[in-house]
Amino acid sequence: MSGRDPLPLALARAADRLTEALLDRLTAEGWPRLNRSHLALLDSLPREGSHPAQLARDLDMTRQSMQQLLATLERTGLVRSAPRADDRRSKIVQLTPDGRAVVAAVRRHTRALERDVTRRIGQDGLDALHTALEHLDQG
Repeated sequence: MSGRDPLPLALARAADRLTEALLDRLTAEGWPRLNRSHLALLDSLPREGSHPAQLARDLDMTRQSMQQLLATLERTGLVRSAPRADDRRSKIVQLTPDGRAVVAAVRRHTRALERDVTRRIGQDGLDALHTALEHLDQG
């Protein structure tokens, strides 16, 4: 036994630390406290918007969970929903200007965190990590 944590635990812990660092940076800038699900939704929402049911499918969530997530983000002013122009019975969800600003902040802080990781493990280490994660993601 090498004394190392099992790989799934080590990966989850590293992902949690990076995500928490990202969320802390956003909160320090004055954005509402978000969570991993909020980040996933904000990142996946196309500029032209999307239907809540499609978002639920894209993020592998139930419609009810998606509705709860959207309600929270609407209360914080990061998304808005409105009737679709071609079908008034159906809604489309879009980022608000604040929502677009949060997405830009997430990307900016993500780049900064990646630079931090690069300082710790070097560019070769980061490249190797990305390659290994891509291989793991392929199954």
